[in-house]
Amino acid sequence: GATGAVGREMLQTLAERRFPADKICALASTKSAGREVSYGEDQTLIVESLEKFDFSTADIALARRDNERREITIEGEDGQMYLLVQIGNVTARQLVCRHGPGKFLAAGAPLGMPRIGGLTDLFLPAGSKPAVRPGQTVVAGETVLATGPR
Repeated sequence: GATGAVGREMLQTLAERRFPADKICALASTKSAGREVSYGEDQTLIVESLEKFDFSTADIALARRDNERREITIEGEDGQMYLLVQIGNVTARQLVCRHGPGKFLAAGAPLGMPRIGGLTDLFLPAGSKPAVRPGQTVVAGETVLATGPR
């Protein structure tokens, strides 16, 4: 919400860029309602309850959902680094990870997953060649996603 680090940064950015709005509403959980947050150099906003806010009165809403996130760096046998980012959605709320720091992971071995929904992004080193197409269905532990640089 508006009282958290991301919310405060969003408000600061909107103020710095002079976002054209008749009114800016700062929303957060009911327990944060009534608190004051800074908006720019000299303004403060009173936080309103997200649960009670009437969104029909708003033209635009900027928000970040609280999602569980895990970043895993994997070093290949060739020394190349790969970054895996797992994001659990609001339904999942729990990511499963079967390995910890310093553990060996065999090719094709299960690493983990969001329990229900969510997504996984894989960032490959330059020179890697994707082995899948956008929109293609993949099967964990079976589908080869890419080959590393040679």
